[in-house]
Parts: sequence; structure tokens; C-alpha cells
Amino acid sequence: METAEWLMHHLLDEDSEITDIDLFDYREVLGEPGMTQAREMVVAAWRINPKAWTEKYLMERLLKADGGSVDALVAVHAADLAPNGHTHLVIAKELEAAGRAAEALEWAERGIREAESDWGPNDELVAFVCERYALADRLTGVVAIRRDLLQARPSLAAGLGEHRYSRWR
Repeated sequence: METAEWLMHHLLDEDSEITDIDLFDYREVLGEPGMTQAREMVVAAWRINPKAWTEKYLMERLLKADGGSVDALVAVHAADLAPNGHTHLVIAKELEAAGRAAEALEWAERGIREAESDWGPNDELVAFVCERYALADRLTGVVAIRRDLLQARPSLAAGLGEHRYSRWR
């Protein structure tokens, strides 16, 4: 139990220089009681500060390692949405991987609508939505998104999509 406290103190300490330790590398050393304590400490730290990178990362690792629900993982990411929609894309990819394509597209579309960045929504997010629209034969949606993006930031890449533009370089 002392080892779990020590490890979690160092993992969660902003001033700690320990950045590449994976909690699950210590599963055998901590044993089940220590892992239980570490889980409780991660959850408590995340609830106090859900926007902190370390707490968010550790929660994501815990959920994935323990086979946590996709909904719990979505909740972790949704607690701190990036203004350019990148977090919406992370959520969309998790939902799509879980076989929930309709919800994934809803999150991605929401990310485009809610993007508050000076440069508009994240390019990968735009590509994600446009690819799904194209697969569903929703080409007017692709055109609308690309048109809006081009108006927000006039460039060849914005109008064609970065992945298509790169072929002509």
C-alpha cells in the first residue's frame, strides 16, 4: 500500500520529473490491494481536476486496461473538450472502434459545429466527417463543410482537404 501511495504521488505530482512510468508496469509489485488503491487515487485526482493532462491520461489507461465502458471513456474526454474539436475526434474514433458509428459521427459533427479556434475545426476532424459523408453518399455535406472551412481560412488545403492536397506537392 505504501508503494502505491509513493508511485501515485510521483505520477500525479506536477513537479515530478517522472514522465514515462506506466502504472501497469507495477501491477505485479503492487498486487491487487495496491492496484485497487492506485485506481482509487487516480479516480479521486481526476474528479478534482478532470482537465489535467496526467489525471486524464491515467483515467484513460485505467479504463482501457480494466476493460472499462466506452461511455466512461467518452465521459473522461468530454470533461475537457479542445476548442478546435480534436477531443471530439478522439471520442468519435473510440465510439467508431466500439461499433457505434452513428454516435461517432454525431460527436464529430458536433466538434465541427462547436469549434472555437481561430483556424476553425481540427483538420483531422474535418477529414473524418468528410470521409464518412462521402461513404454515405452525402456529397452535399462534404461540399458544405469544405466551403465553410474555405471561407473561414482561404487556402487550397482547406478547400480540398490536406490529404488530397498532399498528392499534388
